[in-house]
Amino acid sequence: MIALGTGVANAGGCDATCPPLPHGSVDGSAPAGLLSGPGVDVPIHAANNKIGTPLGEVAPPPIHNEQIKTGPLGKLVPPLKVLPAGHPLSGTTIPVDGMVPIDISGNAIAVLGDVETTNESEYWYHRPNAVTTNGDNGTLTGIIAGITGYVPTQITGNAIGVGGTAKTQNSALMAVHGGGDWETSGRKGTLNGIIAAIRQSLPVGFNNNAIAGLGTAETDGCSTDIGRIDGGLKSDGTESAGGGSIADFSHGHPVGLNAGSYNLVGNTTSHSHDTGIAEVGTPLPSRTGGEYVLTEGRRGVLSGLVAQPTLALPCELCGDAVTVGGNADASGSKTKLSTASPGPIRTGGAESAGSGQVVQVPVSLPHGLSSTAVAGAGNATAQYDETNTMISGGPATTTGEDSTLGGNIASVPVALLAELFSDAVSAAGQAHSHATSEQHVTAGGPLETKGTGSVLGGNIAQVPVIAAANAVGQAYTLGGMATAKAPDSVKYVTVGGDTVAGTPDGTRENSTAASNVANVPVVASLLLADNALSGLGLADAEGTQLANFVAGGDAVSNGNRGSLSGNLLEGAVTQPVVNPAGIAGTVGGNAFASHEGVVNHVAGGEQSTDGTDGSLSGNIVPVAWAGVAEVFGVAAAAPGIAESSAAVDTFSAAGGARETHGDGGSVSGNIVRGDAAPVVQVVSLAGSLGGQALVCAHDKTVAMAGGDDTTTSEDGSVAGNSIGAEVPAIVKVVSVAVAAAGNATATAETFTAAVASGKHSTAPAGSDLSGRIMDVPVSGDLLIYNLPVEVLGQAVTEVTYLDPSEEEEARTRALPLDLAFADGLMGATEVPAFSQFNNLGAVTGQLPMAV
Repeated sequence: MIALGTGVANAGGCDATCPPLPHGSVDGSAPAGLLSGPGVDVPIHAANNKIGTPLGEVAPPPIHNEQIKTGPLGKLVPPLKVLPAGHPLSGTTIPVDGMVPIDISGNAIAVLGDVETTNESEYWYHRPNAVTTNGDNGTLTGIIAGITGYVPTQITGNAIGVGGTAKTQNSALMAVHGGGDWETSGRKGTLNGIIAAIRQSLPVGFNNNAIAGLGTAETDGCSTDIGRIDGGLKSDGTESAGGGSIADFSHGHPVGLNAGSYNLVGNTTSHSHDTGIAEVGTPLPSRTGGEYVLTEGRRGVLSGLVAQPTLALPCELCGDAVTVGGNADASGSKTKLSTASPGPIRTGGAESAGSGQVVQVPVSLPHGLSSTAVAGAGNATAQYDETNTMISGGPATTTGEDSTLGGNIASVPVALLAELFSDAVSAAGQAHSHATSEQHVTAGGPLETKGTGSVLGGNIAQVPVIAAANAVGQAYTLGGMATAKAPDSVKYVTVGGDTVAGTPDGTRENSTAASNVANVPVVASLLLADNALSGLGLADAEGTQLANFVAGGDAVSNGNRGSLSGNLLEGAVTQPVVNPAGIAGTVGGNAFASHEGVVNHVAGGEQSTDGTDGSLSGNIVPVAWAGVAEVFGVAAAAPGIAESSAAVDTFSAAGGARETHGDGGSVSGNIVRGDAAPVVQVVSLAGSLGGQALVCAHDKTVAMAGGDDTTTSEDGSVAGNSIGAEVPAIVKVVSVAVAAAGNATATAETFTAAVASGKHSTAPAGSDLSGRIMDVPVSGDLLIYNLPVEVLGQAVTEVTYLDPSEEEEARTRALPLDLAFADGLMGATEVPAFSQFNNLGAVTGQLPMAV
């Protein structure tokens, strides 16, 4: 406690006008204290806050730069005695750099009295904090294990009215910028030159919200909240045992509740333009390759290792309007940027034992609630536009040449999207939302290594995953009105990238169990877009959405004259999970849905390797699933009026072309594949029970799994074969109308193509157990088009088949059926008469049979 008190008493200042200097470097021959760095500072600012009372306004006294500080942490622990170079712990440091500036300004609280305030606050903090040490030729020397955490916090421009009126005008900026490169070295030592870094940027904002209960609150403001940590991580574990390794946990996480309008029997209005930036990590400026993490494990033992779990995690509730028995209005815009170690990783494990390994888990997880209007016996309006960018991790490069277990990469890049955006919900009230959104999300990047001349070196395992669950443009009402407009909702999401293991130019690898690639990219989504549901009310949803999701990429390897080398394993999956869009449903009310969407799901890519003169090398085992499951263009009225207009283009692709060679090899250059392209869709469905249902839909769907494959088998044994199964299948219901004592109309324009695998070639063909093509095509299509059902009602259907391009026409597997009932009304006891079952036998004959 005495030491702590001394440290606080001697703390150096840190404010916008007097940034402290970076702490000194750590000299391996003359060690500093174990704890180093500027410490943790919590500067507090408060100004222009007011409280309205029945007796008038009360203004709390301002607070400026009042701080809670630890000061330089080196003062808390006495320095170590000067030890000779190479002594354990020499040059080792634990840097701690924390900044938590807090701005509480421009808030107005009305308690049975009116109040109004105006605020302009701007605070900058710049604190460089580079760390340099050295642990060469030592044991447990030159270690850097520390934390940098910035939490700029804003509580500004909020208006709270309880039995009175509160008004604010606010302009607030908070920025913390610091960090720096952390550099050490662990050459020719033992467990030396290690870096363990925790770097976190967490901007927190509670700005420009209007909250009222039996009162009025109004805000108009602009806020900017920035936390940026610069610098990369550098070490060197050449010829060391367990040295030069780097563990990097970076976390960029902006959190905010901004521009909200909330009331209970009151009136609230918020208008705000907000920016939240959380950046962690920049490439090393002195490196020609621009690396963020740079080390080396050449000729070492378990040295030069890199572990990098990173997280870009924005979580914000912005521009929402919620009222019960009042009026709530929220408007404005938001820009978010969240990055965590976006630069490249580079290490190496050549001529080593287990060195140069990379384990990477970059995660981007945007989630939040924006521009949502909720009204209960009141009026709520939300109009808020947002632009978001999230990046976690980056490319990784290493090598395992001439090593044992060197230069391997394991990467699991993940992007998870969970958001509610531009939705309107009302009960006995009116809710209106209108907003735009653009999101750019990235996790991981290309991976490159090689295992030439190695044993168990230069292998890659990658599992890139995209999973999205979003609700955009939803309008739901019970006894009220709800309108949701999302005219421009765009998502670009990319995880992982190309993988290169080995030398792709055909050079002889001479390796064992090396340069293999396992790649399992997965893309799955549940996207609810522009749906309207009404009970005794009016619901109207309208929007345009683009979802462009890409996981993984091409894979290249080489097993030329290798043993158990250069093999490629891929399990690529793309699957939109139902993705309901353009659905209008009503019971005793009106519901209108209008949706235009483009959904692109791509997983994996082409695979190329070589098994020439190899043993169990250069084989490709791809499994591709390009699935589609969607429901769009649906209107149901019982009774009431329901109308849907939906136009959707869907592209689902998994895998790609494959090429290898088995010449002169044994059990090499083979391709064993399984490709499936199942399409299940319901498009243009109208149902009416004593009401009016109208649907007009446009549909263009292409599902592609795998591609052409090529191999060779000259002078090979069990080599150069292409074996597999392909399952293109379509189950589709298009233009179905069911009317019972009402009217139902369903029209559609449609085109569908499902392609599994492609052309297969090998040469020379059919020599013993080599050069064989064995293909098992399994297809079964069931399409129901033009199906009106009438029970004392009027049902009308119409289908227009879109003209495909020559390429699309060659790929399509659809067999259009025209299943239609005879025109005319039916009696209540009549049995429907099927007048046209075209090609039914052809369809059932193609369905797969199970015994």
